[in-house]
Amino acid sequence: MEKKINVHEGHRSRIDEKVKSIGLDAMPPHEQLEYMLYQIIARGNTNGIAHELLQKFGSLEQVFHASERELTTVKGVGARTAKFLTQIPAIAGIYQRAAMGNSVVLDTTEKMGEYAATLFGGKLTEEVYLISLTANKRCLRHDKVASGGVSDAPVYVRNIMDYAMTSKAHSVILTHNHPSGELFPSNEDIIVTQKVAAALTAMDVKLLDHIIVSGNKYISMKKSGIFF
Repeated sequence: MEKKINVHEGHRSRIDEKVKSIGLDAMPPHEQLEYMLYQIIARGNTNGIAHELLQKFGSLEQVFHASERELTTVKGVGARTAKFLTQIPAIAGIYQRAAMGNSVVLDTTEKMGEYAATLFGGKLTEEVYLISLTANKRCLRHDKVASGGVSDAPVYVRNIMDYAMTSKAHSVILTHNHPSGELFPSNEDIIVTQKVAAALTAMDVKLLDHIIVSGNKYISMKKSGIFF
């Protein structure tokens, strides 16, 4: 009996060689995605899955920003693979913060915004973080202090005070994301910021800024002229 030819036989090895030869950055999106899928799918035709994902969502960015539920509607994408894909923006953020160094100093609006933006990659709902700093504005840590839905996240001032006290912060930066794409602060954002600033001042901790992030863009409430 004639042996059936498997057109995908040796394909993974060829992709590995291509990565080694020209680098992952130089490869087309479907091969980049295919290579990433190798890391989570041990066997099978990830080439077909990569093409279907890109066809359904339109781009690598949109694949990574899709929800786990949406991703699992593509044949061959199970729960574990969907979880892996949704975590890629977070992994990118971890790398970006690592590249900044363990003693990153956030002493300008630009540095604050760039750091804040690394915390929200791929997030589909609002989250609020407190970034704690030393007297020299060196980053001590960042903590998620609230999470919510697509358009809001309940912020508890007492919770923020506790994190600032635990980290022994000299000053802090508040930051949250707007998954809707709208950068400008809402009235609620302004009111909450003013309450947080007053509570922290009573603890002798200064709120340096409140950064709002949407995608790769950010806005400084302080630079926008909002008093707190």
